[in-house]
Amino acid sequence: MIELAIWQHAGVPGLSEAKAQLQSIIGDQHPVPVQELGPSMQEFVREVQRRVPGIGLVGSQGPAEDSRYSRHGVVVQLGNDLPENAYELVLSTANKLKLAFYDPDMDLAVGSEDMSDIAIHDKKS
Repeated sequence: MIELAIWQHAGVPGLSEAKAQLQSIIGDQHPVPVQELGPSMQEFVREVQRRVPGIGLVGSQGPAEDSRYSRHGVVVQLGNDLPENAYELVLSTANKLKLAFYDPDMDLAVGSEDMSDIAIHDKKS
């Protein structure tokens, strides 16, 4: 299983910041309904559930409207039973909405420098 953290962030997060963000999302003791998330996160949750049926979202127990999520972001769980392009669909949705992305298995953080460019921080940079 692959877990990815997705959250609203201006600029490109550093790896230590991305790791801390993942822990904040997972450890959130006060999740909220999707309607209380920011507009980009609401759209992300709904769009990913539409594009990748059966995808796991931490806090998700059913349709987006019935589930609760961290205000800090969303952890996406990609199991082996999902289509091969599920990872790509999650990334393209996050990119379209200018959301930051962290893949702990690859130790990779991605974010938007501005409205048109994407920058990547990994352990080699």
